[in-house]
Amino acid sequence: MPFFDLMSNELEVLNIRPEGQGGFQGLIEKLQNSVDKDTGRIYVSQDDVARIKDYHNKYGGGGFQGRLIQIFGRHIDFDA
Repeated sequence: MPFFDLMSNELEVLNIRPEGQGGFQGLIEKLQNSVDKDTGRIYVSQDDVARIKDYHNKYGGGGFQGRLIQIFGRHIDFDA
């Protein structure tokens, strides 16, 4: 299972509580619960990576996409 070591600024953005309910909010909550609070390491499944890329690539520009770039931009190639 892949993992990413998130920096403090990435963790800060990840830990913002999502408003409302829906697929993106559910994904963020799942990812928030997957972080080792002591190390900042997050383990993600290939399905999680695919969902992250889908939310970035398929739903146009906006808050969700910017947030994903801030959190995972160093780790995931969104253009691949």
